[in-house]
Amino acid sequence: MLVNLFLNRGDNMLSLMVLKFEKTIKQDPIVMTSNALKTQTTSPVTTLFVAPLLKRIKKESSAEYVEMQEIFALMGWGNLPDELKIEIYDDVKFMVQELKGYFSSCDPYVKNRRDTVHFWVSSFQDGICSLDAAIKALKIKSL
Repeated sequence: MLVNLFLNRGDNMLSLMVLKFEKTIKQDPIVMTSNALKTQTTSPVTTLFVAPLLKRIKKESSAEYVEMQEIFALMGWGNLPDELKIEIYDDVKFMVQELKGYFSSCDPYVKNRRDTVHFWVSSFQDGICSLDAAIKALKIKSL
């Protein structure tokens, strides 16, 4: 109906616009997808760069894991559950670094934290508190 109206007027520009509009309406609907859903091919250069880096990280982390397990065993904490070990991992790591002579701390807050770690680990090992209580007490609260 609109096409006939514009064609009867003899306006060539308007008739072309209407015909183009009709043509776009009859096309299939556009399906939009996220870029994250599309598969992307990685270039060989990226793969060659990343592979050695990932191997090095894996090797270093496995060596650090073995070292920390030895340290926990030497401290008598080898049988602690992994959840508790994760909470005190940084504390134990810095205790070892101080014993190796990397730094020396005479800060009373550091001493207080170490005493807290020893207290709650000993309490858990002696059966005085539950695992959840020890983890909750040792969890470092964010600012």
